[in-house]
Amino acid sequence: MLCFGLGLLAFGIVGWLVGTHLNVVRPTQEIDRHVAAFRQELFNRVQAGAFQVAPGAPAPRSAGEAQQQVGYLVAQERVRAERALRGVHTLFWIPIQYWGIVEVITGAVLLVVALVFVVVG
Repeated sequence: MLCFGLGLLAFGIVGWLVGTHLNVVRPTQEIDRHVAAFRQELFNRVQAGAFQVAPGAPAPRSAGEAQQQVGYLVAQERVRAERALRGVHTLFWIPIQYWGIVEVITGAVLLVVALVFVVVG
């Protein structure tokens, strides 16, 4: 029981770290890269005079209006990308990092029980 508790504790920590990387850190980096590229593409369209906030919508009348419209579109794209990329790695619809926490708690309980058995005899 002692070895099983230590194993669960160790794999729980590793599971939390891997799950956090897969579900939080990496998607945040990908979202930031995607949004930066999207923003740059829109500003290139503004500079070329080919920007419209929506098909059939009139072109912006000033640079300030164009920046405001680009900001709005970038915010919408960020929300869409976050929904698509966050929390993808799950087990039974529970993100992997939370399973790591469950393993750590279970391992700690098993360690306490094993130590009680050793002390009591």
